[in-house]
Amino acid sequence: MIHEEYLKQNVKEGMTLFEAARAFAEMCRIPMGEEDMLLFETGAFSPVEIGDEWEDISPEELMAKLLGGDDEELTVCFVRQVSYPGDPDEYLQLHLEMTFPRDEDTEDMGECIWSDDAEPAPGESIFDAFFRKVGETELFRLLKDKKPESITIFTDET
Repeated sequence: MIHEEYLKQNVKEGMTLFEAARAFAEMCRIPMGEEDMLLFETGAFSPVEIGDEWEDISPEELMAKLLGGDDEELTVCFVRQVSYPGDPDEYLQLHLEMTFPRDEDTEDMGECIWSDDAEPAPGESIFDAFFRKVGETELFRLLKDKKPESITIFTDET
């Protein structure tokens, strides 16, 4: 996928959060598909291995599994989501995930902002409004000049 390759070529180890976010924003200018949406999400997340029993798990149990991550680590995610070609009920998601050590300033912080939540100013695109809104968050302001401990770029399907 051209968008994933773009990120892998332009987001490098040693970059700050701001520099990585700028590369993600530049990638968002490349058309990707229908129902193009962006997500900025942060918190302590765990990989979830649910298997075939996922339909039997309550929303509360799922959230406990998702949020049961390492309290010492803060994950910052930028996600671009588009509808899957030929199947409007499925989505492709391109992830840029970065981890930072938690400290007393960020220990209780978490964000979840969708591009639909952004309110564009006159003449502003929804994507520009999204990145403006992300840049206004306290968490982004605290971390923007810091370098992540790890960077992961991948695409998955919902």
